Amino acid sequence: MSLLGDQVVALALTLRLQAQGADPGWVAALLIGALAPSVVLAPVVGRLSDRYDGRWLLLASSAGQAAVCVALATQDSPPRLVGLACALGIGQAVNGTTWQVLLAHTAGPGRLTAALGLSQAAGTAASIAAPALAGLLTGLGGSRLPLLLGGGLFALVTSATPALASGSGSGGSGGSPFPAGGGQPGNPTQRDPLLRLLLGMLGVFVTLGAMVNVVEVYLVRGTLHASATWYGLVRTAFAAGLLGGALGAGRLRGDAVLARAFVLGSTSLAAGLALTAAVPSVGWLLPVSITVGVSNGVLNVALGALVLGRAAEEVRGRVTATMGAVASSASIAAYVLGGSLATALTPREVFALGGALGLLAPLLIGRRLIRAAGSPPTDAHAGQGDAGGRSGAAQRPAAGLPAGGAIDGAIDGAIDGAT
Repeated sequence: MSLLGDQVVALALTLRLQAQGADPGWVAALLIGALAPSVVLAPVVGRLSDRYDGRWLLLASSAGQAAVCVALATQDSPPRLVGLACALGIGQAVNGTTWQVLLAHTAGPGRLTAALGLSQAAGTAASIAAPALAGLLTGLGGSRLPLLLGGGLFALVTSATPALASGSGSGGSGGSPFPAGGGQPGNPTQRDPLLRLLLGMLGVFVTLGAMVNVVEVYLVRGTLHASATWYGLVRTAFAAGLLGGALGAGRLRGDAVLARAFVLGSTSLAAGLALTAAVPSVGWLLPVSITVGVSNGVLNVALGALVLGRAAEEVRGRVTATMGAVASSASIAAYVLGGSLATALTPREVFALGGALGLLAPLLIGRRLIRAAGSPPTDAHAGQGDAGGRSGAAQRPAAGLPAGGAIDGAIDGAIDGAT
């Protein structure tokens, strides 16, 4: 419900700006404004999730989002719409991290991968339903209807929150809104080489995926001369593959298996982008899009299971917030990059470039990632002790790992910049 509300509102706001004749720059500002809080507030949100009972955080953020939706329904000014969308993004930044922490806490190690597969499948279902709902309601009564629906969905989430299992990533109990843990300083991702590699790969593939999304409609409608219906079918094929990949990956168990699935999924996704650049007609895009969707679903679930499974429970909030910050930063960069490349390259060339760069990442660090999955975290109790009590190994940055210096430097820079 939370994801559905967020996406319905985003689509309704886009339709409102377009109907008002607003410049496309306002749409870009809307998208960036909604994502920016996940980047800027990542350290704060992570610490909140580690220190407080997650139910109280969800209660506050969802109630705030419901109020923002009501305010959005009464506004027409583009600057005010963008500002309120940013406020909505603050709530989503809190929600996104808190949901992941509560999910891992409730499922436990034995059911974490399966729970993440179901969560990804639910998110995919929301992304399929949101455009239909937003379009239908806007057609019936203007953009205020989907905005009020979004507010209603957030209100339902608020009312359902007290029924969730008590506890938080840091072990808050009894539903107390007061701090449950120490909230120690430091970035836990710096202490586990596997987490740093995974987050680096996440940044790469979010960038490539969002970059090609900018030009996909031009490939289908312009290069391949297909109808809008075909474009919808291609997007539906991708969603179907994503759903199947997520549910299938939920059956995987063990870090070594998950790491291999992550590398295989990223390689298959990149190959799919390269194949997209070479399709002779739009019909070929359907099986390719299904393959890309399956690969994306496997990659997402394997990434979440490895990251949440490796992170100590008392720092899951910070690790999850870092993951969200990397993904949002990459998305923002990709919107700018995709728009710039579209002015100089054809849609086929953009897809070919994305596929080539995507294949390069697993080739360079795939084996090291699988090898790192076979070892325990550098500091299994990351964040528990004070700075003076940590060992030298725990303090050493992952850039000190052997080999692959250039790619390590790029990954370290991306993650450090996001956090």
